Amino acid sequence: MPGSIIELINMEMPVISKTIDLTIARVAQNGDTFVDGNPDPVLSAFFPLVNYPDMQLALMKLIASKPTLANVIAIDGDIPLKREFVSLTRENIGHCKVGAARMFVESDFDTLREAEKLAAIGSTLASQAIRDAYLQSPIMLTQGVINLHSMLSIRTACTGACSYYDVESKVPYELSYTSQIPTAHLPVPLTTTRRWSILATATGIQDIVDHATAYYQTFRRFPRNIVMGLIEATSLRNQASTKLAIAKNKGVFISGVPTADEIAAIDAPTLEEISMCIAKKLTGVGSQATMINFIVSDALFYRRDESGVLVSGSYIPAGYYFFAENGFIERAIVPTASNNYSGGLSTTTEILRKEPPQEQVTVAGRAVPLVSDPRLIAARNVENTAIAA
Repeated sequence: MPGSIIELINMEMPVISKTIDLTIARVAQNGDTFVDGNPDPVLSAFFPLVNYPDMQLALMKLIASKPTLANVIAIDGDIPLKREFVSLTRENIGHCKVGAARMFVESDFDTLREAEKLAAIGSTLASQAIRDAYLQSPIMLTQGVINLHSMLSIRTACTGACSYYDVESKVPYELSYTSQIPTAHLPVPLTTTRRWSILATATGIQDIVDHATAYYQTFRRFPRNIVMGLIEATSLRNQASTKLAIAKNKGVFISGVPTADEIAAIDAPTLEEISMCIAKKLTGVGSQATMINFIVSDALFYRRDESGVLVSGSYIPAGYYFFAENGFIERAIVPTASNNYSGGLSTTTEILRKEPPQEQVTVAGRAVPLVSDPRLIAARNVENTAIAA
């Protein structure tokens, strides 16, 4: 029986690594239930977790995914030489490192010693349960890295950039694709009476129609999915303009200008009815094939503030919606020196001091929201809110 926490972890590292792989797959594929604090699995199709064995492969993907037109040249003329513009480089990827660590102190070694005593008297189940609690440490740390990566990727989907300041490590995380995103894909936030929460005057359906039309101008197709939180979805459903649009879409005759009480008496439509109405405005045809799929998600992440208090935040920033396509932003993990550039996240153990005994296990890697075609980013703040750092 090992007397050291990191000795125990190192002995079981192959098992831990396999469990970590299975944990990542479960989070990415489970669309039914998920642990509080983890990202909503329903969004995993839009933000796949991808391990790159070499950083250059990630950069090459960015270059290869942006085909441009050839040039018209004169007979005997020179062909213009050009280089594809890529916002990510080895230098700024190097600054996108994330990690989590746990320290073990003397009381942990006492607990492990108790597990050894339990095993000696035949209480193997209790002994193994204690051992398993410590073996879970790298798995939980890995999940923490994935959660942070998910939050950074979703922020990138909402703003085309990611600006996050870690109050514990005092280190900022900065990444931007905005120079490559069409301006119309990131329209200005809605203000004053146009905010979605101002139910009497907001025009949410028309806002989405106008935004989807701008998206169409880029790709010659409309977005397939729109993602938002429940508050934004509820505001959209309860807006006076939404109720009237859906009523007319159903063939209800409305003459004159309805009073506030008359509008309030109309049942809030379903998101499916709203999607059908948007499809008719965009294409003239309301069918499943032309409808934008509404996805509502309110998963929360947890972190420590500057005073060490546990606080929560929404993975989807308050007030935002964004259009989403399968795989449009990868939660890419590229090699780092701490795992000898072999790809994936690295798990390392370290003895910090002998007296009092302190040991540490760390999971770290370079995590980059990788957007091969930044034009796919399209989002809007419908409440003029600020994203917390």
